[in-house]
Amino acid sequence: MIPTNNSKKSRGPITLSCLRCGKEFSVETSRKNTAKFCSISCGGLARGDKSKVTLICKKCGTGFRLSPAQAKNSKGYCGKACGYAGRRDKVINTTCISCERDFVAHKEGVKYCSTNCWSFHQRRLAGIPSVKNGTGRCIRCDHPLIGASDRKRYCAGCRYIIRRKHELKCRTCGKEFRDPENKKKYCSVPCAAIGATKRLTKSCEQCGAPFTYGASREIARFCSKRCDGNSRRVALSARECKWCGSEFFVNLKRQPGSFFSRKCCGHFVRCHSGWSQNKRSSLEIATAKALTQLGISYQEQVPIGPWIVDFLILDRNLIIESDGGYWHSQPRAVAKDNSKFAYLKKLQYTVIRLSEKEIKKDVLGAVKTALAASL
Repeated sequence: MIPTNNSKKSRGPITLSCLRCGKEFSVETSRKNTAKFCSISCGGLARGDKSKVTLICKKCGTGFRLSPAQAKNSKGYCGKACGYAGRRDKVINTTCISCERDFVAHKEGVKYCSTNCWSFHQRRLAGIPSVKNGTGRCIRCDHPLIGASDRKRYCAGCRYIIRRKHELKCRTCGKEFRDPENKKKYCSVPCAAIGATKRLTKSCEQCGAPFTYGASREIARFCSKRCDGNSRRVALSARECKWCGSEFFVNLKRQPGSFFSRKCCGHFVRCHSGWSQNKRSSLEIATAKALTQLGISYQEQVPIGPWIVDFLILDRNLIIESDGGYWHSQPRAVAKDNSKFAYLKKLQYTVIRLSEKEIKKDVLGAVKTALAASL
């Protein structure tokens, strides 16, 4: 039997409404009894809403939903703005146990009006002096300052109020005013004009000389940057170099120095530790033997200023240098020798340089020629 068109079931799509968002969506006829949500996201949110708890905000009164774990730790506010406003609205009048001053707290269990009072009270219980440099006091509330210094003007509580409400004090008339940007120093234009032209006189803490400064500056301690730098400088001691005799300064906190530079230290060690006698070259040994054979009195490896000379004959004011062919032909050695001999000539010494070829060929003849040139 062939079924008629009336007996056939309709298989076209049908339209349903989402149980969460109310949006209409199309599904096949076979799913009309199981389809309840328009998308997977709506289905997940609907299943999650069943496990959430509805709370009422303490500040604005609107309802909001949280999971059971979040609701257990919730403070009863729907957001950060309501939470901050609700905590600020909570006012508890109490007395500070340190300064015995009445103040307003926003939660229970607060004993001090500021961190300054807490530190002051703890120091007093431990027997520690509360103020380091005299008896400094806050210019706003006249409260004693912990660790008072010239740069400290407000206690911790007043600093918090000033930063939050931007309450400032005019530097000319002393009147309190508010500045939303926290940039002004004067309450009005006339006070600013007076402060710009007003000059104060004070003695420099470093040199003691009197100086003037503008009233717009909070603190002036030194008359110049030089005095300010000298006050921060560590005490120095003058010393004389053991090698070249030049004066230099050392820090007293460090190990006392004896030399102006590392170069001076190296020359001193070479001359006084026997290093120069043990490390003499063959050219210097040959020249020394020739001078001894001729009966010339000389000094070997003598320091003159920052330099060391090979042989010095004092009675003739003569200096003899034994130069090796390879090392003294290098560009760096040539520049060093030029500066060395220019320095010795300024001291009116006669400098004779004996080359390696002259010494190896006839050392006695080369020495006699040098001695004859000095006469």
